[in-house]
Parts: sequence; C-alpha cells; structure tokens
Amino acid sequence: MASGVSGLFRRGARLLTRYVKAHPIPFIISIFGAAIYAGAAVGTTIILGRITNKVIVPTFESGRPEAKAVWFSGLALLLVGLLRASTIILRRYFAALLTYRTQRDWRRKLAHTYLSVPLKYHRETPTGELLAHADADIVASSEVINPLPFSIGVVTLVVFAVISLATVDWFLMLVAVVLFPLLAIINRMYTSRAEKPLGVVQERVGQVSRIAHESFDGVLVVKTLGREDEEVDRLEGAADELRAARVGLGRIRAVFEPMIEALPNLGIIALLLIGSWQVSIGRLNTGDIVQAAALFGLLAFPMRVFGFFLQELPRAVVVSARLDKVVATPHEPGAATDSPPAVADGPLSVSFGNVSFRYGDDPPVLDGLNLNIAAGSIVALVGVTGSGKSTLCELIPRLVDPDSGTVSLDGVDLREFDPVAVRSEVALVFQETFLFADTVRENVTLGDPVDDTELERAASIAHASA
Repeated sequence: MASGVSGLFRRGARLLTRYVKAHPIPFIISIFGAAIYAGAAVGTTIILGRITNKVIVPTFESGRPEAKAVWFSGLALLLVGLLRASTIILRRYFAALLTYRTQRDWRRKLAHTYLSVPLKYHRETPTGELLAHADADIVASSEVINPLPFSIGVVTLVVFAVISLATVDWFLMLVAVVLFPLLAIINRMYTSRAEKPLGVVQERVGQVSRIAHESFDGVLVVKTLGREDEEVDRLEGAADELRAARVGLGRIRAVFEPMIEALPNLGIIALLLIGSWQVSIGRLNTGDIVQAAALFGLLAFPMRVFGFFLQELPRAVVVSARLDKVVATPHEPGAATDSPPAVADGPLSVSFGNVSFRYGDDPPVLDGLNLNIAAGSIVALVGVTGSGKSTLCELIPRLVDPDSGTVSLDGVDLREFDPVAVRSEVALVFQETFLFADTVRENVTLGDPVDDTELERAASIAHASA
C-alpha cells in the first residue's frame, strides 16, 4: 500500500509540475498571495493575544477600557484584515486563471487529436465518451489546481504556527507537532483507498454520457421502432452503476472526512486543557492561551482545504492519464515522402488495384476490388446495404486506407499525396447532411475565402439558389 501511495503522489507531483511549467506566472503570483496570507493569519493571532492582555483583561480589572489602546487594536485588526482579504483575492484569482488556462490547453489538445486521428478511431469510440473526455474529464483533471496554492500556503502557515506556538510554550507546540503529522497520515490513507474508486466513477460518467448521446442522436430510430422502454432501461442501468460507484466513494469519504474535521477541534480541546493548567501555575497568561487557541482554530479550515487537495489529487491523476491516452492516439498517416507530388488540376481518374478492406474482425467489405473510373465520367455504385459503397467512396479522399492493394488518383498512389491536398480536390456528399451552427454561407464555404460570384455559381449548380 505504501508503494502505491508513493507512486500516486509521484504521478501527482509530475502532473502538477507539468501544469505549472505551462503557465508559471499565475502560479507564482498565487503562491505569493498564499504565503503572505499565511503570515498575516498568524499575525492576527498574535494581535488577538496582545489585545487580550493589553485591552480586555485590564478592562475587566479596571471596569473601563483605555480609548487609545482600543483604537490601536481596532486599527491593527483592520490593517491585517485588509491584507488577508487582498491576498485571498490574489490567490484565488490567479489559481482560477491557471485552472482555466489548463482546461483550455486540454481542450485544444483534444480538439487537435479528434481532428487528426483516423476515421476508424471515431467509429470505434462512442460519441458520448468523446464528449465526456472534452467536458467532465477535463474539469476533473484540472480542479486539483484550485486548492494547490492554498495547500502550499498551508505548509507555510503550519511552519509559522509552530514557530509562534514555540514562542508561547513548548507544551502547546508539542500538541501541534503531534497533530499535523497525524492529519497527513490520515490523508495518505484516504488517497490510497480512493484512487481506484475515482477511476471507476469517471468511467461510469463516460458510459452514461455515451448512452444518453446515442438515445438523443438516434431519437428517430428509437421512436420509429418503439424502443423507448429499452433505452430507458439502458440509461437506468448505467445511472444505477454510476450511483453505486459514487456511493462507494462516498462511504470512503464518510470514514475519513469526519476524522480530518475532528482532529483540529480535538487539538483545541487538548490545548485548552494544557493551557488552563499552565495558567493556573503561572507559566502562561490569558493572552497566550487566546493566541494559541486562535492558531488552532485558524488551522482547521486550511487543513480541510489541504485535505480537499489530497482528495482531488487521485482523481486528477487517474483522469489525466485517460486524457493522455487519448492525446497519444496515433494521428492519421500523412504523405509517404517529405516532398509529396502536387495533385493535378482538372478532372482526375480513379483506380482501385486489388483493394481489400474490413472493419475490425468482421468479414471483408471489399475483397480484391479492381476498378478503373475515367476522368470526367459519371458512375453509379449500386448494391445492398453493407456491400461497401460508402467504404469505397471513403477510400478516395483517404479517410481510410485499404488493408491491402492501392487506390490511385490519376495514376499516382494516394499514399504519395498530402491528404489535405487530396481532400481539397475530392468532395463527398452523402444522403445524410450535417449543418454547423452557423450561417448558410459558412456551411457552404466552410471558412474558405469565396467571393459572392463563386458562391452563387455553386448554389446554382446545386439548385440551392433563390
């Protein structure tokens, strides 16, 4: 178990280092804000101890507060409060900036991957899974950045707190020295048990997204064939599996989170017991106890944030590994040579030489196909569903490559050309159209700089003009 936890933390450290290296400036600024906050927070407890000794206790003894001391105390608390508030804004803003920039980087990488991988990848990967990678997985892989600066600030805060307690009393410092390692041990135990369930939860999220997308995308088929009940049952089953995975993870959190919540409060109780005894024998004064209690109370929330960071770290490691696997998918092959030939202008001939192609382990869709299509000719492909008509058309712009044989364009093997150049000369129009959420012009030109005359000519040929 220890090696597994150490491995998890090493992978988490490498992941966070990668994120920070990509955008170091926001991280440095947020860490600076967290460190200043830690110093200001400890300074607040020192001021409270001084106020207790210089203002509150003398007021109880004399029955009347000293105005000058009250004003100075209020001003000191105000200044420290403003400093803490400004550093909180600094830390949170730049941590969020780092998070969103990291998410942007992931989305750009995924978009590039989705556009660059072979068509085969999209056929084998459910659309819902692709959407889950681009949405839920990216959020899960980067949310760990938000508490990172504060968690590093907690380390600074603990160091300052221990030093401050040491100046008050070494007995009180001993309570802190025992408490903080105990919190770290509990958090390590949690992360070792949560890594695998977190991975299962993310997989189940992708499964639910896939089924929901298939049901929505195929709503016409579902309704036509009366499969509403079957689709509901499929989604219910996937949702039940997701719920069971999350409940299992919730049980793990239910064991460890109360322990993390309770330890700082138990530390305060121990501090009050020891502190009361120290006051009774005259070793400490009331202000020292207030300062120490304020320190422990101050550490309760930061330690919860640190615990949240450790809870998010396993999920980020698991999900980022899933995303890295997607990004590492081999891209579609390019030209066979570094200097590909240019595609000739004008009508082009197409020939298929002993071409075979199959999907996975299924029987061949095309088996030893030989076909020559002269330039400028019109050819009709007629056949039953699944006979390979669409596959043959997809071979021409090299959306897929044949398992064997060659496809030639004007006598040149397609693999010799740059795929982008080939696709600029070949257009596929299937019976199922797709419209982007944009203007008609953009759907026709697809972003190319086409003037109005050329656009109207194309629309006229397609019988789409007014």
